[in-house]
Amino acid sequence: MTASPARLVVMLYDRAIQSLNEAIKAIETGDIERRWKANKNASEIITHLAMTLNFEEGGQIALNLNDLYRFMLTTLVNVDVRNDPQAARDVIKLIEPLRASWDQLAKGADTGQPAAKPTAKSMGQAGKPAEPADNAAPPPRTGVAISA
Repeated sequence: MTASPARLVVMLYDRAIQSLNEAIKAIETGDIERRWKANKNASEIITHLAMTLNFEEGGQIALNLNDLYRFMLTTLVNVDVRNDPQAARDVIKLIEPLRASWDQLAKGADTGQPAAKPTAKSMGQAGKPAEPADNAAPPPRTGVAISA
């Protein structure tokens, strides 16, 4: 059984979050090597996500994701340079709404059903999508292609 492109993105986000949580724990225990390896892994995943964006088909959504991924990578430098767990926490907070949106898409792809409408959890105040998730859930056919 193979995973849909949307499910693969969810899996990458899950692994990035797991790696960042590991980096946080390593900082708390003073394990510099483990922190570095975990942060490097998360950075590589985010770099992969950025490198697989299709700007021709993805349009503004792909551009927005690219900017967000660059911001994440810049922020993650502080995990190692400053031994800063807050930088990892901040990136996790950016990844989580993206992951939730892609998970909705993946569930639709897995069942052959259209993606579910956003839930209250993924919505911000006054029913407006929370930042940055408002442009973070493009269906695969919009051109945000992820290659395996």
